[in-house]
Amino acid sequence: MFKRFLLVLSIWVGLSMPSLAVAGSLTVKAEGSWQKGKVETDAKRLATENALHSAVEKAVRLILGEEEREKTGKFLEDQVYGADPMKYVLNYRILSAGWITHFDTLDRTEDTETTQPLGVDKYHVWIEATIDENTLREDLRELIPLEKRLITEVSVEILGLEDYRTFEKIKEGIEGLSLVREVSYDSFSRDRTTLRVAVFGSGHDLYERLKERNTGFIIIPAGLQKVIITPDRGYQER
Repeated sequence: MFKRFLLVLSIWVGLSMPSLAVAGSLTVKAEGSWQKGKVETDAKRLATENALHSAVEKAVRLILGEEEREKTGKFLEDQVYGADPMKYVLNYRILSAGWITHFDTLDRTEDTETTQPLGVDKYHVWIEATIDENTLREDLRELIPLEKRLITEVSVEILGLEDYRTFEKIKEGIEGLSLVREVSYDSFSRDRTTLRVAVFGSGHDLYERLKERNTGFIIIPAGLQKVIITPDRGYQER
């Protein structure tokens, strides 16, 4: 009896607990529908695809403000909404689905005062989808204002330092970038100095901004969240 109680309790707890979001993801609910055609399964498939597209649009609204969406409407339609939704959907589950008759048109007979409604059958799907926020943000990267971008910690390794003044020049150059929120020390030595840089965006964003400055240092991308900086001796001799 006690074992049966534990089994029932564990099932109840499992059903009661909310689903946990995957790191770097957004969970949204969306609806899709499609009018009944010659092949019933086509309507079900297309309604599900419609719901997935709606889920991606909802995720975009969570990331971009209304003003940004209006300014970039064509880009969103062509590159994001028009893309395969499964590019952004990690997984989804159907909450409910079924046929609904919509009485949108009326057939009025001429010889009577009665009105005979003609129904249009549509298949409706309600889903809960987990959206890959990282992939979506990467595609929207240039459209997202800095203050709305995710804060990422990037490791910046500085190699071949010969004096403290060079280090200060590099550090001040990093701190002067608009996407940099904070710079802190991780380790410090003559051969290798490592900084932790919190940025609005990603390591790729930091690399691109540093590269644009042309400060006489060699900038090397080293993975998603790592950048290597080393003095360009040839540049410094010119």
